[in-house]
Amino acid sequence: MTTDPEPLLSIITVTDDPSGADFGITRDSLQAIGAVPEVEWLVVPAEPSAMTGPVNARILPPCNDGIYPAMNAGLDAAKGTYVWFLNGGDQLAGQDALTAVLAACRDGQADFIYGDTLVVRNGLPEPVLKTARDHRDWHKGMFAHHQAMIYRRARIGEQRFDNRYSIASDYHFTIRHLLTAEHVIRLDLPLCRYAEGGLSEQHMALGAREQARIRRHDFAVDPWTNLRVLLWQHGSRRLRCWAPSLWFRLRHRWTG
Repeated sequence: MTTDPEPLLSIITVTDDPSGADFGITRDSLQAIGAVPEVEWLVVPAEPSAMTGPVNARILPPCNDGIYPAMNAGLDAAKGTYVWFLNGGDQLAGQDALTAVLAACRDGQADFIYGDTLVVRNGLPEPVLKTARDHRDWHKGMFAHHQAMIYRRARIGEQRFDNRYSIASDYHFTIRHLLTAEHVIRLDLPLCRYAEGGLSEQHMALGAREQARIRRHDFAVDPWTNLRVLLWQHGSRRLRCWAPSLWFRLRHRWTG
């Protein structure tokens, strides 16, 4: 009796409502993976709900304990050599992004893969490119969106998202992973589309405080560096509140 080979890549999607519009956006962007046997798609719903439209995914038991426990549930079920978290409302940037990620995964050298993000902003006809910073600057804050990060599952091991942090657990998870990674690949293209207004943007001040706590208490970043980063993040939030258009022009560049 033969068994199916393990997938190369597990894409994990946490969603509040599998019948809702946000999940539909993610589903539509992932249609291409149906023709790629190396990819498995796992969906973790918050509540039992009927799926709308064709879904080439394995639906896991509901988890309504929050986003990070649900991401942990997806990670527990994943079989891929690599894992990629694209939650409800997140989108694959395009076929070229999937092709580049799969090529890096097939190469098999990387413990961590990351790239840029296309940010979809209300009121703008086109997304804008948010360029990832160097991963070695993790002590300055999250260097890329977690939706643009792919992790080698064997390097993750028993590590999971820490439920002590309600906003910045992805930052904590990523730093821990980087500190064990021997080979990192930076892909020079956008990997995902991210719509403004997500959980981290709704609670930016709390996220900054959690990041500061993570740097200081979990990874021993010196107090002065930590304070400088915290003050910079505070100033960025204030500028975003007072002059959002200026903030956006300074932080992003147009894709077209």
